Amino acid sequence: MDWYVQRYRSEFLLMSHVSRSGPPRRSSFCDGLRTSISVLIIIGVAVGTAVTNSPAMGLPTLAVCGAVVSLWSQTLTLEEAKQSINGTPLVIIGAGFGLATAVSKTGLADWIGQGIATAAGNSHLLIFVLFFVLTCLVSNVVFQTAAVTLIAPVANGAVRHLADPGLTFVPFIYLLTYASGAVFLLPIAMPGSLMVWKPGGYDFGDYAKLGLPLLLVVGPVTVGAVYFANACGLLDWIGRSVP
Repeated sequence: MDWYVQRYRSEFLLMSHVSRSGPPRRSSFCDGLRTSISVLIIIGVAVGTAVTNSPAMGLPTLAVCGAVVSLWSQTLTLEEAKQSINGTPLVIIGAGFGLATAVSKTGLADWIGQGIATAAGNSHLLIFVLFFVLTCLVSNVVFQTAAVTLIAPVANGAVRHLADPGLTFVPFIYLLTYASGAVFLLPIAMPGSLMVWKPGGYDFGDYAKLGLPLLLVVGPVTVGAVYFANACGLLDWIGRSVP
């Protein structure tokens, strides 16, 4: 297996030796029963997430219930469950939310927003560019939701400091939405990239090689679209049209 991985690694996007792996368990009736139970658990969690309106019965709660049923029905062993948990994404995501809360509570976000507004002057285009760049940098380091939580108070502080009637918080919502999704430079902020980073044998530079050209295309298009839509009043019209 090792010689095959070394010889053909360049021809596959994701290929790596799985430690402590073994052949699948062979028992026609038991395996069929386990498979049926697993499928029913997945369907139950998906349907429950779609139809429930209670915050207490959201996806996290249903996912935990599905895991408990899997352990109880022995479709998943405790050892397999422990091996499937990757602590790195959990630590990175949790640290990102903690950082966002600290920046907001200490008033640092408002101070940064005032500094950006002062640097941009009266140029709406320049302040949009600065916030897009800032959001992209933060989003590539911390989790996407935590990045939005971190940058939103900064944008709010900038709008209050400018006190420009032609500039509201609405265009910053669009900028935060698109810029926080432009996580093309590093793998640590996107759960999918983070999970395949080490098993795939990728380096940080592999993401930047493709991510930087893509970011140079997405950035000007996004900032330009938001700038012209805000200048012609389209964003305010959309905000008034949506109930």
